[in-house]
Amino acid sequence: MSEIWEMSAWELARQIQARTVSSREAVEAHLRRIAEVNPSVNAVTVVLTERALQAADAADRALASGLPVGPLCGVPVTVKENIDVAGSATTLGIVPMRDAVAAADVLAPICTGPAFAVGSELDDGRLARWPASLRMAWTVNILGLPAVAVPTGLAEGLPQGVQIIGPRFREDLCLDAADAIEARTPPLTPIAPRQHRQHDFAA
Repeated sequence: MSEIWEMSAWELARQIQARTVSSREAVEAHLRRIAEVNPSVNAVTVVLTERALQAADAADRALASGLPVGPLCGVPVTVKENIDVAGSATTLGIVPMRDAVAAADVLAPICTGPAFAVGSELDDGRLARWPASLRMAWTVNILGLPAVAVPTGLAEGLPQGVQIIGPRFREDLCLDAADAIEARTPPLTPIAPRQHRQHDFAA
């Protein structure tokens, strides 16, 4: 049997949903692995240990109570520092932004509850926070970097895609990469949101 930290996200989600592995066990396994290898690779610059364990306990309580949860509920994730995580700096890898501490989460899967169901209306509070979620786009524009977003398909009813950012004046690299991805992506069919209300954008 694979170690917990070696499992795919979907396999780990399946076991957490089946209650054969708890979210706390999954998080603790990944924290141990981070402690083991991160000193050599420095892949995780900030480890939110206590918050991760608290979120794991909340996920376990939600699953135990039978509350509706997202398909990846309880699965630990890492988040790049170009994504807002409340209370943590969104540095984008830029030293002067080390104090740019986010006030709210933008990436839904780090939250225990769903962000919103596909096809649902956005509330006023989420709309008010929308400008903050564009920080990465603004930074890329200010730095004059070319970028392109490419849809790659659906997973469990949710749209997937990648964003490609290139060095200055190398739009050709972005377009070549986008073309290569699109050439290997099957034709995409737009989703009908209100037919997929059972899926959430969050774990």
